[in-house]
Amino acid sequence: MVRKRDLVKYIRAPQIIPCRGLQVFEFHGQDARGFDFTVQLSPLAALAGLEEASVSPADRVKMYLGGDPADIGRLGSEIELRLGEASFRVDAAAMAYIPRGISFRHQVLRPPAQNAWAFSLTLPPEYREPGRTAEKKPAPPQANAHPYEKFLLRQVTQKWPIINPLASDFVAGSRDFMQHIEGARPNFALYYIMRAGMFPETPHSHHCDEYLMFLPTDPHDMKSLGAVVEVAYGEEWKKVSFSQSALVFFPKELQHCPIHVKKMDRPFLFGHFWPMGEESHILPAK
Repeated sequence: MVRKRDLVKYIRAPQIIPCRGLQVFEFHGQDARGFDFTVQLSPLAALAGLEEASVSPADRVKMYLGGDPADIGRLGSEIELRLGEASFRVDAAAMAYIPRGISFRHQVLRPPAQNAWAFSLTLPPEYREPGRTAEKKPAPPQANAHPYEKFLLRQVTQKWPIINPLASDFVAGSRDFMQHIEGARPNFALYYIMRAGMFPETPHSHHCDEYLMFLPTDPHDMKSLGAVVEVAYGEEWKKVSFSQSALVFFPKELQHCPIHVKKMDRPFLFGHFWPMGEESHILPAK
């Protein structure tokens, strides 16, 4: 039985970092093996003061997305991405994979007309489910393309196959793109929750740990979510509420949902993240 007083430990607060008069959301965690990972959400306008050219010992994924919930794919900006000696420019939602040991830098060439975001995951090492082999396959060759072109995905905005009455379109990597990632391929997606109400997911559990990301959209106040959310745990639906931005942890095998947005002052970004990169699966509640 899940005790309600124990649930608060699963609502995990980020670090809030001042940057160029704005704020950055950053969360440091560990996967089930003890390897580190990092989640970061930065206003695009803060990028110039946030990151210089760097070489990381871990794999990274960067996602660039618009600040308008009604048009998540529109950046209203232009960004140069330097991956090793290669240079790419993006002016719409995009995703980049930066293998460990390769230098990376991003530079805003044209400031956004309105708010937009840079989302980042620093990934733990590759996880392979016991008894399963890797399923990576080479991408088809591209004429006159730089070898690193395969690490940039420009078509990341997708529509829901079924109606989700609370959500915007979502951004996520394609399966073919994910095959290039050497570390724990990030099983994740991001979208805006646009109104109060009940999430459509019914109670369920997983064979692996999961985090749900409740990310703020006020670049001057990245601590406040701008909404009140209630999450249920266990077969008794023990509930915990919060109004601050957070990563909400669900240990493997622990039933969770419903999720209820009880009150909303402004839309927020939401997504799931399985840090060890396991394949998607849902175990329906008993």
